[in-house]
Amino acid sequence: MAKVFWITVDFPLPLTKGGRIRTFGLLEAIAKTHELSLVSLVHPDSVPAATSPVPLRLSGLQTFTRPTVGSFAGRVVDLMKSLFRLEPFSVYRSRSVEMRKACEGLLRDLGPEDVVICDFVHAAVNMPDALIARSVVFQHNVEGDLFYRRFRSATGITGKLANLLQAILMTRFERRACELAKGVICVSHEDSEITLRDYRSKAVTQIESSIDLDRFDIERKHTDASPKLLYMGSMDWPPNEEAVIWFVDHVMPLLRERITSQFVVVGRMPSARILALADQHPDVLITGTVPDVLPYMSEAAISVVPLLTGGGTRLKILEAFAARVPVVSTRLGAEGISAQEGRHFIEANSPAEFADAIIKVLDNPSLAMSLVTEAFELCQSRFSASTVAVDFMAKASAIGQADEMISNSSSARTLNAQRFSS
Repeated sequence: MAKVFWITVDFPLPLTKGGRIRTFGLLEAIAKTHELSLVSLVHPDSVPAATSPVPLRLSGLQTFTRPTVGSFAGRVVDLMKSLFRLEPFSVYRSRSVEMRKACEGLLRDLGPEDVVICDFVHAAVNMPDALIARSVVFQHNVEGDLFYRRFRSATGITGKLANLLQAILMTRFERRACELAKGVICVSHEDSEITLRDYRSKAVTQIESSIDLDRFDIERKHTDASPKLLYMGSMDWPPNEEAVIWFVDHVMPLLRERITSQFVVVGRMPSARILALADQHPDVLITGTVPDVLPYMSEAAISVVPLLTGGGTRLKILEAFAARVPVVSTRLGAEGISAQEGRHFIEANSPAEFADAIIKVLDNPSLAMSLVTEAFELCQSRFSASTVAVDFMAKASAIGQADEMISNSSSARTLNAQRFSS
């Protein structure tokens, strides 16, 4: 059986970010059927988890401490160094001499059928070209496209220029890695389309995101007196911060005219701007990092996803589906998930639409029950971790064995359907 070597720049524990949740779910399932080795940078918040027994069946584990961000002056210096290298800032911050040496050693140990996964394109900065050429890039997002979306949504000239510069640099780095690699696995049809259109990848396919259904089998405890509207997400990710500020500034005023509710924001590393929202509004709660999101999901009347920018798929929606919490989301927030508006969630794209949709779900228990029932059944059929992991490995292995698996025809959105059926 082929060995799997998983290379990442974000150790997948603790489960405080969407990317970690997606990666850990796959690793946990893959480790049950394959010999799995993990090579990873470790963020400061992951040091306790990385130095404790890892709850994965691994045949090999190599971890390397990621450099801390440091002072503002230090960040400016790093930014200048990244520009000198013509690298996106986040990629430069992922550089590790020790990790690159480990990847060079890994290259010497690879068997002809072994599978190498570059988890997030950033990991390619620590991989020699020969190892990238043996790898499959696992794209949680199309990173360059994310920066272009932020550029288009930014209002100030500084924000626009900064995001445009990072978009250009990231697209350049991302295109080279995807072109050099054996192929790319995305997590949404939209991202597959962008990768196929804009990057010169040899092969492009996609998988569903996965969710641990057992973990989210919780007792619902929400009340009608003052319903809690839940938003979950890492607050150090700009699209999450943007979504929270938009909801507080534009949707909450409309809701206050009609109901008494509380907006609960659960996520790590909120900025001073986000924390200030709770000081300014008594009906806004900012939790920061929490040991477990389940108590907050249990009390939530609705999960709101007012995302205006972003990419990939939103695990926060799948988590709400699995926990049987009704979802109100923007069209972009539900992007990448095979969910139908009105059947699995309610779509809202303006402040008035959001307020109306929330009131509609709160006032109609039968609608709420129908939404959560259909959404949970969707999770069961398409997003279970074991099902997605089998599909992932089938596609990664097929990419690794293929010479050329897509054409320029209009139907070439994914790899050969027969060879990539799960």
